[in-house]
Amino acid sequence: MEIIRFSGDPHSTVRFIKANLDLLEAVTSFEVYFNDEDIPALYRNVPDIYLDEGKREFQLRNYTFILRNGDSEREIWLSGATCGYSGSGPSATIEILQVLGIKFNYDRITSEKKIIEKDLVTHHDLNVHIYRPTELWNSRGDKIFSAKMSFETAAQKYEAKKLIEQMGYLRPLIRRTDYERIGEIEAYYFVNTPYTTRKEWPEYATNNTLTLNRAYSQIGVKTVKEIIENIGYTYNAKVGIETYEKMW
Repeated sequence: MEIIRFSGDPHSTVRFIKANLDLLEAVTSFEVYFNDEDIPALYRNVPDIYLDEGKREFQLRNYTFILRNGDSEREIWLSGATCGYSGSGPSATIEILQVLGIKFNYDRITSEKKIIEKDLVTHHDLNVHIYRPTELWNSRGDKIFSAKMSFETAAQKYEAKKLIEQMGYLRPLIRRTDYERIGEIEAYYFVNTPYTTRKEWPEYATNNTLTLNRAYSQIGVKTVKEIIENIGYTYNAKVGIETYEKMW
């Protein structure tokens, strides 16, 4: 069993996960704790040596969030993410779950003080409606096609999304506060999504719109489609494209 440990504040813990997504190809289970007495002995009072101004220091740490990949026999132990209240620690846990593609009732992270989940199935889908703006100052325009991409790992999706964001203004198809009003739009366009997207944070939304920037809006539809497809294929995604007629 390979064990990777990280100790830090919630913000740096999220940064660590994002920088090391290749270490977490598929999370099959996780545990998260609030009370020290609930943490299994294996993860409690773990000796840790660190450097402080060039001096070696020793400390016992409790690890509150454990991510596990049963296939690769790898565990990630984190001390900066927790559960059981509304605050930065549980927020870090929610963000990590979302970036890792773990679809979950995220409200449980703030309401429960001990959560153990096994036999997880992760999803790394990125669906995008692509628009060409009719006016440079207007985010609306002609919807030219829709792309559905399904990646094998969180790292692949994360890197592909960064490339797509360079093409224009990428935003969620819906906001959480709008779900009751326009949730049917999302269901209509992406009917095969096997999980709810209601609690997704904007940065990790499955379904998005992309309004092309000035440079890409002047390129032909065929070329834009090829660029999107190549981004998906570069990161081993299954890609589906559907072209639309002009809507406005």
